[in-house]
Amino acid sequence: MINKTFRLFISSTFSDFVTERDILNDKIFPVVDDFCQQRGYNFQLVDLRWGVTNESALNQNTLAICLDEVKRCRSLSPRPNFLLMMGERYGWIPIPTSISVEDFQNILSVASSEERAVLNQWYILDENAIGGEYYLKSRYGEYVNDALWGSVESEIRCALHNCIVNKLNADEKKVKEITTSATEREIFEGLLDYEGVSNNTIALFRKNYYEKDKEQGKIENLKNRIIQKMSADGCDSNIISLDYESESYSQDFADTIIKALKENISSEIERLSVEKKETEPKEELKSILDSAGVVFERVNETEKLYEYLNGESRKPLYLYGDSGSGKTTLLAQFVRNNNVKTFFSFYGLDDKSYALLSSVQKIVNEIKENYKIQKDFNVDEFNISEALYEALYSIPENEKALIVFDGFDMFHDISEIKERVIPTILPSNVKVIISSADIDIIRRFCDDNTQVLKLDWFSFDESKELFDLLLESKNRCISTEAQRKIVEATICDGATPLQLKLITEECLTWRSSDMVDMFPENVDDIAKRHILNMHLKFGHNKELVLYALALISAAPYGITEEELQMLLLRFESVRKYFMSEDRYDYNKEKLPFAVWSRLFYDLKGCLTLSRVKGLIVVKFAHQVFYRVFLKEYESYYNEATDVLISSYDNQSCYANDEKAPNVRKALAFADLLKRTADYQKLVETLADLKYVDSVIKIGNADKLMGDVKYALTKNLNGGLNGSGSPTLI
Repeated sequence: MINKTFRLFISSTFSDFVTERDILNDKIFPVVDDFCQQRGYNFQLVDLRWGVTNESALNQNTLAICLDEVKRCRSLSPRPNFLLMMGERYGWIPIPTSISVEDFQNILSVASSEERAVLNQWYILDENAIGGEYYLKSRYGEYVNDALWGSVESEIRCALHNCIVNKLNADEKKVKEITTSATEREIFEGLLDYEGVSNNTIALFRKNYYEKDKEQGKIENLKNRIIQKMSADGCDSNIISLDYESESYSQDFADTIIKALKENISSEIERLSVEKKETEPKEELKSILDSAGVVFERVNETEKLYEYLNGESRKPLYLYGDSGSGKTTLLAQFVRNNNVKTFFSFYGLDDKSYALLSSVQKIVNEIKENYKIQKDFNVDEFNISEALYEALYSIPENEKALIVFDGFDMFHDISEIKERVIPTILPSNVKVIISSADIDIIRRFCDDNTQVLKLDWFSFDESKELFDLLLESKNRCISTEAQRKIVEATICDGATPLQLKLITEECLTWRSSDMVDMFPENVDDIAKRHILNMHLKFGHNKELVLYALALISAAPYGITEEELQMLLLRFESVRKYFMSEDRYDYNKEKLPFAVWSRLFYDLKGCLTLSRVKGLIVVKFAHQVFYRVFLKEYESYYNEATDVLISSYDNQSCYANDEKAPNVRKALAFADLLKRTADYQKLVETLADLKYVDSVIKIGNADKLMGDVKYALTKNLNGGLNGSGSPTLI
């Protein structure tokens, strides 16, 4: 599926580009976003400095978060995805957040007593980093004050510079680590370090600003490298020069950037339409395997899957295991690696895979299209079993096919489906594999002779091995006996892959000097602790964390980052927090992207970005987080549901005057109304021809018909409140 969100990272120095950033957010974004919407695309600014009063963060992760976002834009977004703006200032030079043991000892060996004192005060030995390192402590106490920290940071920077550059005569790489600005590092990550990315970039050079750094040599050198690379790649048209002293500078800036963005976006949309190739369906599973990280091979279970695939059985195979036991990862590997034509539905992989009915509709339509079958199967809740049966038996006998339904128990409509759905006897050339964490679901949908493959927990030894591999993949380990005992006590009876992943995520933050608590016994409580750590350990505002997660859990198909920026300020406690915070310029309409980005950085273990209808949406990485959040924070979930409904209710069905559909509303609004049993509003919505048109335009006609039938059923059963309702046509 093509990603239809242009995600543009904004890179520049800090205080001298405040005006340009305001113009980008207030004037340029609305114009370019409308331009994209008219063409069925979306536009998002990733600006980590807009709305922020100070670049450095309390947890010292500013640079890591910035570079993470640059990588994400480069990997997820069509081009352009990187806008760099350079003037006559070089920008903030962050001090290293970690220094190897060898380098730190060398530095101390030549440092003065004053230099040693400040370095030893702020850098602490951590032997949980493979090879050991000294890490920069988080700011605390009086050092939360930006002015005081700025003085200390300058003292540390001078000490490191004096030791590394003047006394040790270190190599160029080590010198650059302490003399390179955050902006230059972003430019290397977004442009200079990679081949073939010049056409991702728009470069703006501004001259005659009223403030200039002394070291103009660094700035000119960087500017020349940018121009040289972009020119060599034939991207001169994306190099822009403007004069700050011009009376029309602000308007020139807006006009020039809008023109450059429109031209680049138009060119990219045209390229995508010409080069568009259907992605090999199995490649869609890459995101599942990527999120799993290190994968421990399930040799025996994989062999049994191949035995079933190549055997004579005409029964479906059910894969059963506890939540988090690795069923999805195992099946994703199996589907990608086998050579049989496979039709699949993995829960949450796309907007069709959240319900059994839509999953069957998707697979039946793919079978019909792939084998050029003329018959119309017309799948609905009344003939779901018959339609799937006919589709499977329509596959040519000389064609071998595999059908996979992953997460059968999680389908939203599973309790409403009264039929068996899966044929008891399959065609001889067709195999069907279904996974479920609920044994009762398996019993309900299969007969006594159906094959069941049980996926057990990893043994203690397997768990230890996988845990160490997961840590090693992040260049971490557990070096202390006390911490090792805590981990081993948690997995002494074995563990599931999900438990190991959650334990690893927390252990990644352990320093060798930390005193740490025992892990809870079950995976739900470990997931809950992961959520609590966001404010107890990482210092995020509690209300911000809980309402962000509430919106993510309440949004039926995930939520865009732009929606999070807009909707989080709808909650009174979040709004009050930002009004009182002097680190942010309070904006009544939009949360600074940096706030969300820092939260996402620390929540990486439980969140993931995926694509739905061309949108990039945020979702929980595993169902356990939905389950835990609904159990522990139901009131937040309900409030978030109401905010989403109110937001969609007040939005147009179209993104602009050109009748481009409002994808988010068309996709999620009816599901939210069904969840809250607001049947009156559901009927009104489904009777709105503009809404109907928008749903059809995003390719969800089948779902629309299902929603209409659902509303009619509730109407006939007296589910509507009030005296009468609109007529559904």
